[in-house]
Amino acid sequence: MSHRLSGRGGRRLVMKSIGILSCFFGRWPQWADLFVETCRQNPTVDFFLVSDCVAPRQGLPANVRWVKLDLAGLRTLASARLGLDVALGKP
Repeated sequence: MSHRLSGRGGRRLVMKSIGILSCFFGRWPQWADLFVETCRQNPTVDFFLVSDCVAPRQGLPANVRWVKLDLAGLRTLASARLGLDVALGKP
């Protein structure tokens, strides 16, 4: 669902209300290209792909944000943001 707001000069701004975080570590699954295409077909949803894999072969759509981060980095970031020790032993 999108929310419409009035911006400067009467422009209409669209705010997305759905964000999906997906983490992939090691190797991309066989269906990764289909997942990216699914993201492309859902432009009103923001997708955040966190991975230590190489970037997907096809270009990423505008609603997908690529975050290059390994599991240890994710653990460190989560611990810092949550203010507690996050234990992520394996994906």
